[in-house]
Amino acid sequence: MSGVHVIVPFGVDDPTRPSGGNAYDRHVCNGLAASGWSVREHVVPGTWPRPDAASFAALADVMRHIPDGAVVIPGEYLEVVVPSSDQKFHASLPFTAWSSTALANWPR
Repeated sequence: MSGVHVIVPFGVDDPTRPSGGNAYDRHVCNGLAASGWSVREHVVPGTWPRPDAASFAALADVMRHIPDGAVVIPGEYLEVVVPSSDQKFHASLPFTAWSSTALANWPR
């Protein structure tokens, strides 16, 4: 069995905060588990998809606890807002990005 760490934003399962991104994240996690993957979810508190400094600090804290070399899948909103300078996120962990959102239309 293969293992994967999935980082999802706070509220991913909150029915009062429905979004296509949350539904997509949940669908992918469930699909991986159904396919035999060991899925370890890490919920990141914060103001996703428009993070503030505290949100980035919470993400950094989660990332510090994932072993180097682990396979990581960031939830849809997380992958597009993490600064490219975040070395732990981009360098020491192999990750696979997914997105159901056209990034050309992403607000800046």
